[in-house]
Amino acid sequence: MTLQTVAHNSDKLEGFRVETDVLQILEQQGARTLDQLESDLVHIGSAQLLFAIDRLSRSGKIGMGPHHNREYLVWVIPGS
Repeated sequence: MTLQTVAHNSDKLEGFRVETDVLQILEQQGARTLDQLESDLVHIGSAQLLFAIDRLSRSGKIGMGPHHNREYLVWVIPGS
């Protein structure tokens, strides 16, 4: 039971770090495509990045929408 709690807390902390990294890049560089974010955050795996974007979007901190060439653009929602 203790090991599961520690692992769960560790996963939450890692998710928070990834979200912080994503927000930091978007605040510094403005809107980015998913491919650009993946290139900017090479230390984060694709799945982790997509989960972080999903959590941030659901919490209203970032927006995401279609861009040209079948890409998606991600941006920070002001005042979030």
